[in-house]
Amino acid sequence: MVILKNGRGQLGDALKDANLQSSQDIYIYHTWEVNNKHPKSQFESLERFKYFVDEYKHSRIIFISTTSENETQYVLAKHTAEAYLINNTSHGIVLRVPMFVGPRVISNFKDDSKKPYGTMELVHTRDVVEKIKELLSYDGVKRFHTLHGEKISAQLIYDLVRT
Repeated sequence: MVILKNGRGQLGDALKDANLQSSQDIYIYHTWEVNNKHPKSQFESLERFKYFVDEYKHSRIIFISTTSENETQYVLAKHTAEAYLINNTSHGIVLRVPMFVGPRVISNFKDDSKKPYGTMELVHTRDVVEKIKELLSYDGVKRFHTLHGEKISAQLIYDLVRT
């Protein structure tokens, strides 16, 4: 049985619609505080994750992480969670994915509350779902998997949204 742990947003909806199946219990951990990057908030997300890993460490856990290398508490907490999973389970898998351009990013650009910066790597939720389907039956030794997206200028996305 595939169990989605508090999956919300675009990916959570896509995973629910995919009707994923497995003969063993596999947990997909896709819950994290993404809006509040404050250290305390990120620490709380990390502690919840560690508790979850300790509770289900004998099952397969697929942790949805980030390809971001930004200097933020969010990235630090995600990378710390990855290490915790790998060091405390024998079946844990980390899937690093780029960002999704969803309603929040679009509305932030539209109302000018966020300014574009650098390059954004984008991925479609269907590609993430397909990769997760592959990982459900994956039996290799590789524990870190990265799904790469399309790199595009943040300025270009900003300009397209505002025209």
